[in-house]
Amino acid sequence: MRRSARTARAPSSRSSQLDKLEEILALRSSVAERYNQLLAGVDGVDVPCADDADHKRSWFVYVIALPDNDARERVIAHFEREGIGYNRYLPSIHLQPYIRERYGFREGMCPVSEDASARTLALPFFSALERGAQERVAEALAAAL
Repeated sequence: MRRSARTARAPSSRSSQLDKLEEILALRSSVAERYNQLLAGVDGVDVPCADDADHKRSWFVYVIALPDNDARERVIAHFEREGIGYNRYLPSIHLQPYIRERYGFREGMCPVSEDASARTLALPFFSALERGAQERVAEALAAAL
């Protein structure tokens, strides 16, 4: 009996990723822990809260908080000069154009969210991020502050 092309396909990349999920999560956790160690002594940098018995992250992003927006912009300018990736993280949802237009939100309505949005920065982060690259990010961050 001949199998159809549909049943003869190789496993999808999705199932392959699921097969490697524990390994991927362990690699991401290792990268996050390395950042925690490298940034522990950098004044003005708040790292993410540590996992505990009840909470464990999947670590898809590594976000730091800086003292204020001026500090974040100094770091961004330095990262750009050094060719280091980053992302402003996470913009206040209530200030997104659609939400402003649809519901009338404006600056100042959610000051805690706006403050966090102005101070947070996502660092380069992926499972295979090399230690040397992380050291370079930490050194550039410290130099900018």
